[in-house]
Amino acid sequence: MEKNNTDLAALNAPFLPMFSRPSRSPSVTRGGTIYYPISLATAISYAQNQKYKSVLIDSVTEDHSRKQTVELIKKLNPRVVAIDTSTPSIYNDISIAEEIQRVLPNSKVVLVGRHVTYAPTESLKFCNNVKIVARREPYPQLIELLEGKSLSEIKGVSYKESGKIIHNKDAKLVPPEEFGFISQVYKEFLNIRKYFYASCFYPYIHLQAGWGCKFNCSFCNEVVKANYRHRSVEHVIEELKYIKKELPEVKEILWDDPTFVIDENFICELCNAMMDNKIDLHWSCATRADISLETLSVMKKSGARVMHIGLESTTQEALNAVHKGILFEKEVEYLENCKRAGILNHSCWIIGLPSDTKESIEKTIEISKTLPALDTIQIFPLIPTPFEDILNKESEGTTWKFLVENNYLITKDYSKWLKPNGLYSCVISYPWLSNEEIEKLVEEFYRKWYFRLGYFAYKFKQSLFSWHNLQRNLKAFRTMVSR
Repeated sequence: MEKNNTDLAALNAPFLPMFSRPSRSPSVTRGGTIYYPISLATAISYAQNQKYKSVLIDSVTEDHSRKQTVELIKKLNPRVVAIDTSTPSIYNDISIAEEIQRVLPNSKVVLVGRHVTYAPTESLKFCNNVKIVARREPYPQLIELLEGKSLSEIKGVSYKESGKIIHNKDAKLVPPEEFGFISQVYKEFLNIRKYFYASCFYPYIHLQAGWGCKFNCSFCNEVVKANYRHRSVEHVIEELKYIKKELPEVKEILWDDPTFVIDENFICELCNAMMDNKIDLHWSCATRADISLETLSVMKKSGARVMHIGLESTTQEALNAVHKGILFEKEVEYLENCKRAGILNHSCWIIGLPSDTKESIEKTIEISKTLPALDTIQIFPLIPTPFEDILNKESEGTTWKFLVENNYLITKDYSKWLKPNGLYSCVISYPWLSNEEIEKLVEEFYRKWYFRLGYFAYKFKQSLFSWHNLQRNLKAFRTMVSR
């Protein structure tokens, strides 16, 4: 038997060039954004903390072909291979996983990620050789596989056995302090200059201060909902010190927590500690539009630059329909406070929400142009995430269930989720709003928002006084017009 050279290999498999599988909206983006494989890096940091020899491979940014990827994994001959998945790429992901399992029959190939978390039964039915899915945060499951535990003993896995698919109860979540520094994993295995985020200074780096989200928006595909836990301030500061020393080229931190600002006291404590320790890095975060002016002011002083917020729609009926749990008036108040504090926003919008009409979408487009503190936007058609009724709770109240039960989903063929260029196709159609109309309104939203004289003047002035802004604005604009 050939000797294993590695304990764990975590793979972001090849698919389309510049495909951001780790994104909450996995696709090829208009602005050229390419995400770090943050969940896979977290898995590696957790395994390394427990002294397992582990390797992270990002075949997307390294432009590895399928053949090169399989040969690389074969050479490493790991005991466990974790392969990330997404809905648009799931057939490709499973196909590569199957090939790796064939060439490494003694290794345990495990599918992880958002798609298989919520559709494990269907995913395993697509497989012949691959037998294991690790749901939600897969970190303890991968360690227990390395320890040699039987599948029946491992919580948080779904697996095939004797022609049946078995779903074990969810695993306990790992305490944040048990993770290592994912920035250390990036430094060891990735070229950070190959990652770009259109709203961030380049080069940027993805980090997490917390996991889970206490909210439960019906369209969201976060793997842990209605739950939130965060690292200690001391742990975060030590990682930031590491970045300053070992990755001095980093110009901005992007905190990719599902919702960064949930506990304002924790955020203020962290921001004050950053200032006390002279962590002079710009930073951005993904969060909700409901932060107090006092907290925004502290965030700004510590280096906060851009908030990434999901506004989704300007109509309250649309927000209520997806259980957003916020008033649009409060979001406007938040944006006004951001303007006072000097913080910009990258806002995300969804076209084709269950209560949307052409008129309500046109209204959203017009109102969005008047909102303060918006630097950039992104717009997607409503993207359904397949939710199975696993453990009798996951699918309840989801957008997926609503669409399927009302026959508004055009196809369950995931290969049709994307266009050939990697942008999203709209796969939902309502009697009052067709998929073609939704796609046209997405294009209209982009055109009317970005191609305004006032916006061009704003970006020109912004670029004139900042080399970093000029750099990111030019790259994002070139990529957008090419799509």
